[in-house]
Amino acid sequence: MSPQFFRISSAVMTGIICWLVLWLLNTERVAVRQLEETQLLEAYASDLNKEFDRALISVRVLSVLSREDDLSNDQFQNLAGALYSQLDGILSLQLAPDGVVSFMYPDDLSSGIRGQKLLEHPVTKDSARAAIASRQILIDGPRMLNQGGRGIVVRLPIFQQEQFWGFATAVFRLNDLLTRIRLKELKTLGFDFNIWVNSESEPLQSLFDSAIPADATDIRSLDIEVANQIWTLGIRSTDSSLISYISWAEILVAILITWLASALAYSTSQLYRHRNELSLLVDERTADLKQSEVNLKQAQRVARLGSWYKPPDTGVRYLSDQAMHILQVNESTQDLTRYMGLISPEYQAGFEAFCSSQAKGNRSVEYMINTGSRLIWIREVVEFDPLSQKLIGTIQDITKDKQNQAVIWHQANIDDLTELPNINYSKNLLADNLNLLDASSDSVALMLFDIQHFKVVNDSYGKKTGDQLLIAVAERLSQAFPDALLIGRFAADLFLVALKREANIAEKNPVGAVVEKQFESPLHINEVLRYVSFNIGIAYWPKDGATVDELLQSTEIALHAAKAHGEQGHICHYSSSLLDSSKEQDELSRDLRVAIRENEIFMVYQPVVDAASETVVGVEALVRWQHPVKGFIGPDKFIPIAERNGLIFSLGKAIFRCVSKDSQMLAEQGLGELRININISRSQFFDDGFSDFLAHELKTGFSAGQKITLEVTESYELMDYDALNTVISKVDNEFLQWSLDDFGTGYSSYSAIGLLPVDNIKIDRSFISAIEQSEVDQAIVRNIIAMAHTLKKSVTAEGIEKQEQAQLLKQMDCDYFQGYFYSKPLAPDTLVDWYRDNKCVNDMRMANH
Repeated sequence: MSPQFFRISSAVMTGIICWLVLWLLNTERVAVRQLEETQLLEAYASDLNKEFDRALISVRVLSVLSREDDLSNDQFQNLAGALYSQLDGILSLQLAPDGVVSFMYPDDLSSGIRGQKLLEHPVTKDSARAAIASRQILIDGPRMLNQGGRGIVVRLPIFQQEQFWGFATAVFRLNDLLTRIRLKELKTLGFDFNIWVNSESEPLQSLFDSAIPADATDIRSLDIEVANQIWTLGIRSTDSSLISYISWAEILVAILITWLASALAYSTSQLYRHRNELSLLVDERTADLKQSEVNLKQAQRVARLGSWYKPPDTGVRYLSDQAMHILQVNESTQDLTRYMGLISPEYQAGFEAFCSSQAKGNRSVEYMINTGSRLIWIREVVEFDPLSQKLIGTIQDITKDKQNQAVIWHQANIDDLTELPNINYSKNLLADNLNLLDASSDSVALMLFDIQHFKVVNDSYGKKTGDQLLIAVAERLSQAFPDALLIGRFAADLFLVALKREANIAEKNPVGAVVEKQFESPLHINEVLRYVSFNIGIAYWPKDGATVDELLQSTEIALHAAKAHGEQGHICHYSSSLLDSSKEQDELSRDLRVAIRENEIFMVYQPVVDAASETVVGVEALVRWQHPVKGFIGPDKFIPIAERNGLIFSLGKAIFRCVSKDSQMLAEQGLGELRININISRSQFFDDGFSDFLAHELKTGFSAGQKITLEVTESYELMDYDALNTVISKVDNEFLQWSLDDFGTGYSSYSAIGLLPVDNIKIDRSFISAIEQSEVDQAIVRNIIAMAHTLKKSVTAEGIEKQEQAQLLKQMDCDYFQGYFYSKPLAPDTLVDWYRDNKCVNDMRMANH
């Protein structure tokens, strides 16, 4: 073998060995690089996929708020704030009931997003409608955002009981989202990268314009399915020398064994370095994801919300930590058959159907469960995933919400004092009962009970006593009518009772007897025995009203008629004549309001005669009303209407102003010495401003030195001596006196005369009209006069129409006379002329007879 051959052979062998070694080395590098590309691609694709999973979970958690009946901005801000602080890359969280963005976090008013109608806005309407149609989470984008920059919108349509409720939305800025998974770190590892988005609206959209094109042949890629889109992540090596050609430098290095060993060592070290970097990167991403899971669990705790999933064709489901905490269990695997045994029986069928749901969209169920230590209320929401065939749901403890709802319901429907249904709930119960009855064969009696003189008890003895009286009455009514369809508190001292009766109940009418028997014994109120009587209005369904409102109106009309019968308790049944009377009174009430405002009322004056001197010493001012259409309307008609409707206060002031004006005219005509008697309604004593008005009017409205007597009618209410004393003490006027009118017909006993702060007693005309013929009336009047004089009070007899009556009363030492025997009520100008001609009794007798 020649040296040349040897050299050639050696060169050839060396070349072959070098090429073989280089080829093996290059193959190893290519394999390592390819493995590295695959691992990086899978790692970054996994990170991107997990970022999207967190984005999807955020809107699911947010959708929980749609279950709140009265969703407040504070509730939304609390939950959205917790999610926002824990999810990197998120730009905005929104709730859009009925498709209108009403809640937003952060709440940036300048962005123009708040109030945006997603189903009408040109940018969002197509994707929003598509989401509703699919009943699935959809991603809108990538596109330009209102907040600026490019991003994606994750939108979840929310359905409640198959009805569209609205959207839960999360907005992510792409730069922030992609920055989190650190794609640009691939550059430092020697790789180019790009992401393409394939959606129905804009297929194959590139996110990085300067990166590798989608049609490049030397890239590795991986598809990621995200809701309605496919995101493709692609990478390729920037070092083409490793896979395209062998450099001369490498050939020379490969010729030398030392250089070959060095290159091999270098290649091995590079491999270990890249593997270590990749391992560190994967560990870092794993730690981030674990922290994200911790943050998500914290957000679930804030919302009192757990999650679970159920694989197909199994009887078990798997609970999250928060779900285990809510249900107070220690195992994440839950046997649904065993669990159903803990649910209250009335909810078990609904829960079983809920757990087998495979409908589009979400379904919800609420039920009560015994955890062993307590009863709690649970709300669950489920959604069926058609790809995995899994049921994915959330679970929430709503016990506190149910308790709050119960409190709110009680406050809205039950009277706090008597624990009876209030007016609104009473109407609803009555409507429910009427719907169950047959109007052709059934009849219902609806009754309104008005406690007699309750206001006096309440004002005289305090609200506490009044409340105790109402509670006792409610208990007695419940005992009196145990079979009632309804017993409720209609107003302050009004109670509503509904009884099912035969059609002829009006003729039988057992109500009065039942009430009388039940209340014949007194009530024990604060260690005092009190008797109670009622005014009762009764109407019948369907005769007196087909609807609840019509029936109540008829009952109220009957009650008003019962109260109009006088001070004693009375029962009145509704009739069409009562309706006509009610309409007439309502019309008179409206007209009276106008009459007071337009000064249609006026005063007439009836003389008062001193019995001893037989001269006129005063006049009583009597109000009159001349209606522009109906003509003269007597005070016996319009004054009760004024007292019932609260017009008595403005009418009383108008009367005072008329009298004060007339008194100035009378003084100018020489009648200033006459005392003017003015009637005061007992209702005015309970008007806080009456004392001040009275003092001011006496000081400024009347002429100086004008003597005034205020007449108040004896009544049950006037037994509140403190109220009368309060008014008298506040009005400091030396010319003012007080008189008790219509004495003998009210509730004050003779012994109470000394307790009333009055100067004069006015005997009611009913004792005078036949006094010359009735020894009983004579005895009563004689006793009244004697007791009044003993207590240093003067006495006036009104209604004198005969000379015999005047002579008899004079023998009894009555102080003052008034009646038609002397004069009818006169207009102010007529009174002036009459007075000048009739200053003494004899003149008047001649004038009248």
